[in-house]
Amino acid sequence: MSCTFEQASTPKPHSYPRINFEPHEYITFNENYCPVTFEYPLRSQINKNNFFFNENTDHECWFNLGIHNLDATLFFTYHPIVNRETLELLVDDAFTLVSKHNTKANSREESRINNAEGLKGVLFLIGGKVASPLQFYLTDEKKHFIRASLYYNQKPANDSLLIVTEYIKNDVLHIISTTKFL
Repeated sequence: MSCTFEQASTPKPHSYPRINFEPHEYITFNENYCPVTFEYPLRSQINKNNFFFNENTDHECWFNLGIHNLDATLFFTYHPIVNRETLELLVDDAFTLVSKHNTKANSREESRINNAEGLKGVLFLIGGKVASPLQFYLTDEKKHFIRASLYYNQKPANDSLLIVTEYIKNDVLHIISTTKFL
């Protein structure tokens, strides 16, 4: 029966696995080792960092937010602000780290952040086959500075990860809007 058709079969086009996105549900991050609180996705897990490249972290409030069902991690670093120069160095460092993606990026969007708690910062969306397509920093410009960057646990593939980045971006916007320093 299968041999009676004269039509030649053609190979199916390449495709990507289907991703089932879970609803956005949040719980509160409020740890005694960190002077910041925010709401983060229920489907993720906080992992505290004690070492950075085999050396002690600058502050004990360095942690990762593992988004395991999407094979991604949001890396957080916290720094206390000692004076105006410290703030300027931290902001410059945030822009420098984003600029390191310029060789692979085909776009970069920067959005100013002002949340309800009076915190300010910048959200960076970097397009193309970059290692970290989303980064941000928040500060009260007096005592606290926190920075986060999203990395996938796989080779960058902008075409297949774009929808995942957009989904995670909604969570990041929620984190930003609920962040407050203690």
